[in-house]
Formats: sequence, C-alpha cells, structure tokens
Amino acid sequence: SATLKLVSDVERIGTQAIAIAEIITHFDFNYKGDDILLIEKMSEEAIEMVKKSIDSFVNKDGTLAANVIKHATIKDTLIHEIKSSENDASYSLDLLMIAKYLERIGDHSCNVARCTQYMLTGKLTGQE
Repeated sequence: SATLKLVSDVERIGTQAIAIAEIITHFDFNYKGDDILLIEKMSEEAIEMVKKSIDSFVNKDGTLAANVIKHATIKDTLIHEIKSSENDASYSLDLLMIAKYLERIGDHSCNVARCTQYMLTGKLTGQE
C-alpha cells in the first residue's frame, strides 16, 4: 500500500514539474533579481527533497525520511520580495505560481517520506 501511495505522489510531482516547465517557456533567464534567486533556491530544495524522499523509500531509511518531512518553506520571503520588486504583474504572478508548484512538490516529497515511515513502522504519521 505504501508503494501505491508513493506512485501517486511521484506522479503528482511530475504534474507540478510540467506546470513549471510551461510557465518558464517565456522567461527572461538573464534577470537575476532577489525574487528569482529565491525561486532558484526553492527549486534546489525541492529537487533535494524529491531525491532524498525516494532514496529514503528505496533504502528503507527512516532517518532520511524524517529529515525530508522537516523541510522549511521560503514562500513568505518570496512574497515579500515580489511585493517590493519592480517587475510587471505578469512576471510576479508567474513567480508566485512557480513557488506554489515547488511547495506542492515539497509536500508530495514529504508524503513519499511518510510512505517510508509507514513501510518501516506500520504506523501512519500525521501532516506536519
């Protein structure tokens, strides 16, 4: 049952990644404001969470799963940066949508880590 749940969350991670890819098709990648740097950091964190959550499942590593679940988001900082930036509203909205998708990827990674914990302990853990 843990594996079936994991497959569902991994599929949703893929769906979120597709949504991000669609948004960035018209991005100006030369821009390096604080808001885009936060998105880059958030992207790196999301990638690490996905990798670690799947590794925790494959390697039956409860400690690694617990570390994934303790992730922190930087969405509030991003919102502040976007409010103070001089970007047009469309660009800022795109950044917010990407942040939303990255946060959801992090949530699905936590679900994968919870699947690992369930597989190892037989106990369901609540949403952190």
